[in-house]
Amino acid sequence: MLATFALLSFFTLPITHSLADPIDLSHCATPTEDSKPSNSVLLQTAALLAVPTYFLGVTMHEGSHALAAKALGADDVSITILPTRTNKGMFALGKTHIGSFPGETVDKDFVWVLAPKATDLLIMGIYSGILESGNMPKNKWAQLSLSMLGTLALLDFSKHIFATDPNNDMVWIYEKMGAKNESEKLPYRLIHTSLAIGGAIEVGKGWYRLLKGPPQNSPEVSVIRPKKTEVKSFGTPVISANEVGWRIDF
Repeated sequence: MLATFALLSFFTLPITHSLADPIDLSHCATPTEDSKPSNSVLLQTAALLAVPTYFLGVTMHEGSHALAAKALGADDVSITILPTRTNKGMFALGKTHIGSFPGETVDKDFVWVLAPKATDLLIMGIYSGILESGNMPKNKWAQLSLSMLGTLALLDFSKHIFATDPNNDMVWIYEKMGAKNESEKLPYRLIHTSLAIGGAIEVGKGWYRLLKGPPQNSPEVSVIRPKKTEVKSFGTPVISANEVGWRIDF
């Protein structure tokens, strides 16, 4: 009888349980994105990819020269992506060899000489469009790849802003356009600089958004906060000197 009373008391004592406190689900939480590497891992990967990215940039630059020249009818076109010297004995990171063009070449020279800058602007424009339209992929590795490509285009586009060597591509363009001294070249340099600053702003925003996200080892945790509820017993045990009974509470 005492055992029966004890059992009934256990199940029928008033129970008040608050669920207002958050429930910790961190042990079973999973990242909401496929891959969220830490910032240090992203930067180390970018550093490791610097050398192959450099050769990609040289290939992109010299390849733009070569493809434009070939499209305009040039023959004997070839490129070198290793450090070398030009025909005038000057050091160069890469070189494009072009045999000759049929007919008049001045206008064609403008096109193939400027081709790498056009490629750079195209890449930066596409990158900016993806970034500003909110279509940047959520995967951090994809973001890193796009950011490095945007940075590569920005560096290639900007590197000749202050060039003064007459054999430099941009200086040659300025002089062919009639700008013989620095004061005449200044408006062209300002346009070049303005475009480079615009590209730098967009590329910088891309790197900021890449690195500000939470790392993979800090997943977002879902916290359940149900309303406070109170569960009461539906009866009260009754005990007297003569009997053990049950009273139903309504």
